[in-house]
Amino acid sequence: MSVSEEPADLAEMVRAHAKTRGDAVAFEFEGRRVSYAAFDVHTNRVANGLNALGVRPRERIAYLGKNSDIYFELLLGAMKANVVMAPVNWRLAGLEIAFIVEDCNAAILFVGPEFIEQVRGIKLHLPGVRIFMTTEGGGAPDWPDFAS
Repeated sequence: MSVSEEPADLAEMVRAHAKTRGDAVAFEFEGRRVSYAAFDVHTNRVANGLNALGVRPRERIAYLGKNSDIYFELLLGAMKANVVMAPVNWRLAGLEIAFIVEDCNAAILFVGPEFIEQVRGIKLHLPGVRIFMTTEGGGAPDWPDFAS
């Protein structure tokens, strides 16, 4: 991509900013600052992790959690892997959450720490989810954690 060309998509925009403004702050969340270069690396790891977990292009993942920097890493990492991320409104009732996650055929459900028990309560209504993963560790030692 030449300097004068516009990025084709958001994933390409992250790559371009990593090259041209690598040390600049891409975003800050709860005191954690992430540079464009680091964000590019993190989103590449997410894309590679999704591929390693067997998520295929155009397959879906879902995110149930409150505001977090992890959300953006998942969103852009999914884009880089050609995977669709479906954010789920955390204010919904359990069966509404289950309906949305099943309706979009999510292979993985990423769950924020506040919602682990709620998801455990609806897990029987989520037969299509292959992997339940915590986003911020703790609370579900039997589930893989996003950081890993």
